[in-house]
Amino acid sequence: MNILKIVVALICAYGLFVSVSYLLMRLLFPKIQIEEDEEADKKLRPARTRALRRMNRPLKRQKNLAY
Repeated sequence: MNILKIVVALICAYGLFVSVSYLLMRLLFPKIQIEEDEEADKKLRPARTRALRRMNRPLKRQKNLAY
């Protein structure tokens, strides 16, 4: 019976933590209103930024760990 109480307490504590975190997130970071014109631009933007990121990415040299 004690194990059941511990499990229920852990589940309740997790639920309380998630709900408090969500409320704090909503208070600190309110939703931003986006105009319709900006939404059309955002649909095209990820493809462009992804292509630019690939071109400008510095090449990392990997160490040869096989001896």
